[in-house]
Amino acid sequence: MTETLRPIQEPTRLFREMIKRATAVAYLLDARIAEKPFRGYMVGMGMKYGRICMMPGLTRDMMERLVAIENPQGTRIAFSVKGRAWHNDNGDISRKGKHGNLPAGECYTAPVEETFTGRIVISLIDDKLGRGVMEFARGRLVRWSGKGVEAVVKNIGKDQTGFMIGEFGIGTNRGARISSNMLEAEKAFGTVHFAIGDSYGLGKNKSRHHYDALVGKVTIRAKGKVIAKGGRFLL
Repeated sequence: MTETLRPIQEPTRLFREMIKRATAVAYLLDARIAEKPFRGYMVGMGMKYGRICMMPGLTRDMMERLVAIENPQGTRIAFSVKGRAWHNDNGDISRKGKHGNLPAGECYTAPVEETFTGRIVISLIDDKLGRGVMEFARGRLVRWSGKGVEAVVKNIGKDQTGFMIGEFGIGTNRGARISSNMLEAEKAFGTVHFAIGDSYGLGKNKSRHHYDALVGKVTIRAKGKVIAKGGRFLL
């Protein structure tokens, strides 16, 4: 929709024909008061003939900025992954320089450290079973409980790089099971995991430590959309 036609107060004849044939309509124009009648028409017709997604004033920053994770055990954390690369661990380590696991099955990145604040309730950390709680402020682990987490913290000692968030991963392997072996557990469908320590070059933190912590039955919100609920993916 060109700027020369704005503000759009009435739909054009072409638009009236198009919206009747559309199975989905997405609106991304910046919001203007004078265009409310047009938007009302578009929403009504869009719902009548198909689906409509309203995103007035949407920016790329808004789309990239927030990911939120929660689960029934008390996990509540939100963070940005803006500017961070995602890696697909699909088992292909056939080329020089590749890194991955077998069994495979996760996609992972590094959260933007200063945005990572909240609480995660875990069932496993670095092959140590048992419930644990980890609380973060601006990317740093500041409070914790649980024998597994306490053992990891003791091993980190005074090395502050070991307390920084380094990874966020989503399990994608339907055959993987939650067990005492993190290699398999972190790949389980419907789980996510967070790691403190090294970010594998995806974030700012470099460390000789890297400890994965598992969160199950997750609800994931990304880009304003629920992509998983209670451990079941909706995509």
